[in-house]
Amino acid sequence: MIRKAFLLSAAVLVVGAAAAYALPPDPIDLTYAGATYTDGDGVIWTNLKGTSGVTQPSGTGIYDPFLREQALGGDNGIEYGMNTDADPSPEPLDNVGADAHTHSVLMGTLKSVNVGGIDYFSYTLDLNEPSGGGQNYLSLDNIKIYVVGNAGAATLTSMTDPMLNAGTLKYNMDANSDQTVWLDYNNSNTLKDHGSGQDDMEVLIPKSFFGSYAATDYMVFVAQFGSAGDTGSTGDYSGQDGFEEWRVSTGLNHTTVPEPASLSLLGFGLVGLAGAFRRKK
Repeated sequence: MIRKAFLLSAAVLVVGAAAAYALPPDPIDLTYAGATYTDGDGVIWTNLKGTSGVTQPSGTGIYDPFLREQALGGDNGIEYGMNTDADPSPEPLDNVGADAHTHSVLMGTLKSVNVGGIDYFSYTLDLNEPSGGGQNYLSLDNIKIYVVGNAGAATLTSMTDPMLNAGTLKYNMDANSDQTVWLDYNNSNTLKDHGSGQDDMEVLIPKSFFGSYAATDYMVFVAQFGSAGDTGSTGDYSGQDGFEEWRVSTGLNHTTVPEPASLSLLGFGLVGLAGAFRRKK
């Protein structure tokens, strides 16, 4: 009888943990406030609307992006961006002009955040799309992050340049599965009046992905949006008017423990039950 009770309790814990730590859907749906998922790589994706665990700067003078990108005419709504100090080339970088808001980033300037005992690099997205006509949606299709030791990395002009400059690919959003993140401008910004200068989405990437690096190495961040296109009744996720901005954390104030903690709770629960069973026996 005790054995049955133990197995039943364990099963309940497993089901509960599975509900809390379910693998994200395909696509990862961040179109509603507070949505958060932990993918198979341990990367945490969060819609920041209504999230109290993250301190979010606002206003154009305060928000400090390292990359601005925008869908250009003839691109079928697909955006490709890469942070660089160079005047972007048409290959097919959609960086917003020779804009000081798009610039190189040294690895030594990155600050990790600790959430649930794990160190992450935090990247936040300021989404800027039309608010009507079904054009408020956007798909995030890929992120690739390289570490490049070559000093020329500051002025790269092509998305193939990181590898050509002896760069090391540290993170690839699609490395293990073809992931897509769905975003909704109308249900992402924390402010009532939408506009630039506000964190809408956060992606937490475990610092362990980056291994060892020098403070003088460059972080080269490549992001692609809009290739999901028009999905019909679900919405048009291609890039429209407005630019997207990426910002790297300088120490966001995280107070919320992410979903992986539920696995630890599961482990402790099973250990406790096992101990109780042995004592009864």
